[in-house]
Amino acid sequence: DDCMKILSQAIQDTPALQSISLSCRPLSDEGMAALSETIRHAPALQSVCLECYGPISEDCMKLLSEAIRYAPVLQCITLACGPSDDGMKALSQAIRHAPGLHSIDLSFACSISDDGMELLSKAIRLAPALERISLDCYDGISDDAMLVLSDAILHAPALQSVQLKGFDFDPSIFDGLVSCKVSC
Repeated sequence: DDCMKILSQAIQDTPALQSISLSCRPLSDEGMAALSETIRHAPALQSVCLECYGPISEDCMKLLSEAIRYAPVLQCITLACGPSDDGMKALSQAIRHAPGLHSIDLSFACSISDDGMELLSKAIRLAPALERISLDCYDGISDDAMLVLSDAILHAPALQSVQLKGFDFDPSIFDGLVSCKVSC
């Protein structure tokens, strides 16, 4: 946490920063608060990538999601760790308020349930610039939740590429996309 504070302070003095990529153990609320403050003060930030070894807590997702709303040119979010449904609720709200967001990668989002998938689906429909989404999910997502996701994907205004791994579904539900990479 002290290291994250020091790093965040140094980054805040770098106004041209375009990308943050961290591979670390799960951040504490204090560490995420420091990172979130960095994101808020990085006007040129285009990409945020977090590869945490373990899930991101609900409170940490809320902090990150609030910060994303203040990143005016953010284009890419990669969370290679699993937000919970409550964390997905916060992220989904942030996605709606990120007008330049082109890409979302939620690799290893194994803790998302049907509720979290439905929240994400609603956000996908409302993301005006979203072109690419990648999801990994190895837990049981119901057919109903997959139908909600497929409907959102088919009606997302700019979506061109979808990558789904670990889901059990009929790939034909995604006919109509420019590119759909599906691995079951």
